[in-house]
Amino acid sequence: MGLATVPQPLSSLNYRIPYHMIFDHFDYKNKVANYSATHPNMPQAWTNFLQGNFIYPPFGTYRVVLKYVLPG
Repeated sequence: MGLATVPQPLSSLNYRIPYHMIFDHFDYKNKVANYSATHPNMPQAWTNFLQGNFIYPPFGTYRVVLKYVLPG
């Protein structure tokens, strides 16, 4: 008895990366702000980060490689 492999159609994954990026941005800003409250001589780059804005990623199609690892 043989096995038949049915070709899978191309599929797409809609991952809203800006949504996750902005929440990471808020989280990092919160951590840096909390650090700055107790460390007045914070690095200048961190001060610049706190004073800057979120940079929205350009719209487009991005190629990605997904790898799934079975747990265990």
